[in-house]
Amino acid sequence: MICCNSSTGEMFSFTKFISVIILSYMPDYSFVDYSCILIHMMNEIGVTRIFQRVETLRRANRLTQTTLGQVLGVSQATMSKKLRGEIPFSACEVQSCARHFRVSTDYLYGLTDDPAPVLNGEVVCQ
Repeated sequence: MICCNSSTGEMFSFTKFISVIILSYMPDYSFVDYSCILIHMMNEIGVTRIFQRVETLRRANRLTQTTLGQVLGVSQATMSKKLRGEIPFSACEVQSCARHFRVSTDYLYGLTDDPAPVLNGEVVCQ
């Protein structure tokens, strides 16, 4: 999602927009707090529903939670919590899922309903 600064016309990502808001109102938070708040805010406003997309892909590919957990380097218990949305996926985990399932990160983040990754206007990973 792209936003535009109405006074300067500068284009920037939605994530940067939310980041500026968080830093403006919560300057004393640590980076970890900031990251968790950002992920939570994005989930709350519907920008990301990663856990739902990953769970759908896991089931469609007939993977167990244990197997997917091994791909991401987490336990089955942690994977279960991630797939229920109780623990957020890290950016690295989202990238690993995208590579494993051969879909775009935009698809996992819910920014598009087209799972095909695109690079320089061409579909890749088919």
